[in-house]
Formats: sequence, C-alpha cells, structure tokens
Amino acid sequence: AILRWQLSKLNGYNVNNPKWEWVPFGTLAANLIASIISALSSAIELRFEDDDLLKIWMGALRTGFAGSLSTVSTFAAETHGLMRLLPRKLYGYYYSIGSLVLACILGVASYVWAI
Repeated sequence: AILRWQLSKLNGYNVNNPKWEWVPFGTLAANLIASIISALSSAIELRFEDDDLLKIWMGALRTGFAGSLSTVSTFAAETHGLMRLLPRKLYGYYYSIGSLVLACILGVASYVWAI
C-alpha cells in the first residue's frame, strides 16, 4: 500500500510534454509492476514446484503484494473519467487498451525470462 501511495504521486505529473499530461502514470506504473511481480512469482513457483514452502511464499507475494499493488478500481475510475471528460480525443480508450497490452507484454516477457 505504501508503494502504491508513492506511485500515485505520479498521477498528473507533468512530463514536459502536454500531449502526455492526461496519462495517470502512477496507476499505470502500479499495474505494470504488479503484472511483472505476478508473472515472476508464477514462473518461480513453476520452476521450483517441489518446494511447498516456496509455493506458499510465491502465492502470498502474488496475491498479497501484487494484488494490493494493482488497482482495478482506480484503473476503471480513471478510464471512465477520461472517457467522460475527453470523449472526442478517445484518451480513455488509448489508456485502457494501452495499459492492458503493456501489462500482457511485460507479464509474458517476465514469465518467459524467469522460466
């Protein structure tokens, strides 16, 4: 929760380019980090499948830490807000599709790297 709170400070952060000021970078970073942690813990659990204690720790890391770091409700609220406030620019669609694609790419890459 502390990491997510610190990352939330990046929302609304000016990236010195007005074209990107609408992106909630804190939420995006939290969700991407959670995807990577979840994929890595799954890969480690699969690699050391005989170690029951490690399975418990990896499950706890994935469910507890990555689960609390990921922000589905905030992601949905920000997507809805972007769609409502800026409907003509399609920012809500860009943000939601881009977030999901990036999370999938980073998750699969992390999993493949760890295996």
